[in-house]
Amino acid sequence: MEDLGWLTVTSWRFGEIDKPVGGFGELADLFAGYKAVSGNAVNVDQVQFWQALGTLKWGIICLLQAFTHLSGQRRSVELAAIGTRVSEAEIDLLQIMAPRESLERIELPRNASGCRPTAAELAQAVAEYLNNDAIPALDGRPAFHAKVAANMLGVIERQELLSPAVYAAQTRRLQTLLGQQGSATELNNTLCQHIRDAKLGLDTPALLDHLWSSTSERLAIDQPQYATYQRLITPK
Repeated sequence: MEDLGWLTVTSWRFGEIDKPVGGFGELADLFAGYKAVSGNAVNVDQVQFWQALGTLKWGIICLLQAFTHLSGQRRSVELAAIGTRVSEAEIDLLQIMAPRESLERIELPRNASGCRPTAAELAQAVAEYLNNDAIPALDGRPAFHAKVAANMLGVIERQELLSPAVYAAQTRRLQTLLGQQGSATELNNTLCQHIRDAKLGLDTPALLDHLWSSTSERLAIDQPQYATYQRLITPK
């Protein structure tokens, strides 16, 4: 059941989220085939549990790989980039545990102010150069890493544009949810402790609203093209 759950983790569908078995197959066919070969019926609830745990495990793997880079153990643009995929695992886990049909689209602000070009505009310009000029002239691993670098410049651009508003919104929600003041980091630590102590859970609507909002905000910065997120968002 653990192996079947791991095989159906959403991240392994590579955008084909309507095909839950590796992005190419259906659960009914997988379960029927398993029973035909093994003689054992599939416990669907157990598979879903292992799918949730596998999703959590993938998120932790993303963190570990990012900190392999950040710690200096192995400096790599690829490992650094994987750290931005944690929010993919988070939204997939939420969709398993407390599903929602839609989310509001988060729009990037387009009216830049102050010195021009801004940091976001510079990142955008370098990403355009990589995508339009450098990458077509490369192949193999250098081309792959150039694509990763271009994607990370997109993350930098979106961080510059969205992070202040996202941070402020998360802080306000946490202050309302917890009934206390503090920074987002302090309040998140308190929230984690409350969840650990079972003072707050998935039966708390305000907690679910905060988790869904925070995760979708991070995805809008980190991985706005992630298939699960794209399916859920709706225009304002």
